[in-house]
Amino acid sequence: MLSLSHNTHIAEELTQETFFKALKKVDDFRGDCDLRVWLCQISKNTYYDYLKKNKKYAPEMQEETEDIFTSDLLQNFSDKETAF
Repeated sequence: MLSLSHNTHIAEELTQETFFKALKKVDDFRGDCDLRVWLCQISKNTYYDYLKKNKKYAPEMQEETEDIFTSDLLQNFSDKETAF
């Protein structure tokens, strides 16, 4: 989130919102994909919702941002997994 928003406060708020949404919908997780991928998708959608709500949405950047965002999040999760 921080790499996309470039704002610590916004990144923290969106991360908190992401986990809140995930906890509310954990029963809907089908297991078709890795849990990290599911969380990344929720996180990405939360970020897009934030952009739309604040009229900072750039449709032409969506695909590029999506690829970077998913890559960054998966790398971050992988780094934390190896730390344990």
